Amino acid sequence: MRLRMPSICHNKHTLLCRAHSSSDSSRNAALLVIGNEILSGSIQDTNTAFLAKMCHGRGIDMVRVEFIPDDKKDIGTSVLALKQRVGTRGYVFTSGGIGPTHDDVTYEAIADAFGVLAPAGRLNIMYLNISTASPGVPLELHAPTVDKMRAHYAGTGQELNEARLRMATLPRNSMVLDTPGLWVPLVNLHSVFILPGVCFLGGGGLGGGCVPASIF
Repeated sequence: MRLRMPSICHNKHTLLCRAHSSSDSSRNAALLVIGNEILSGSIQDTNTAFLAKMCHGRGIDMVRVEFIPDDKKDIGTSVLALKQRVGTRGYVFTSGGIGPTHDDVTYEAIADAFGVLAPAGRLNIMYLNISTASPGVPLELHAPTVDKMRAHYAGTGQELNEARLRMATLPRNSMVLDTPGLWVPLVNLHSVFILPGVCFLGGGGLGGGCVPASIF
């Protein structure tokens, strides 16, 4: 699959799931739920049902759901396996693991999982074994997200410190969608949609404010 993108795109109209048509009938989706809290039972997963219902209503088949801990190797291995499972026209969603703490490693793990070759200005995904993948996708601060975070934390009287800036350090070559009313980014790296679990919890899932309705 080949894509043309700037270093980091900021595009609220990027396609996530399209309305069902005959040409879309074979599209598949998979969800990777990430978090030690989910596996320990501290937090109950409600995201799977939201996403499955959303995609089913748009003619997209949810073919696999996996639950894994906050572990870089597990995340990278699972993302690449799910990409192969859904095919080049499919979608992989991840939920969780992108907070400010040391064990929130989802962005880094997914970036490391992709080796990117760029001949003649074109991006070409190489599916690599996570144990041997060395140069992945670099991470960099996403300025529009930083601006939103600065306004948000100023309103709460909290400091925008280095730990919180981890949440705005995104994979290069990703596309960043607006989340109306929230500073939280929705990141798309090669049709892997990296979602914060908090957007689901109590928020009505994908249709409840985390993801703009205009992209469906």
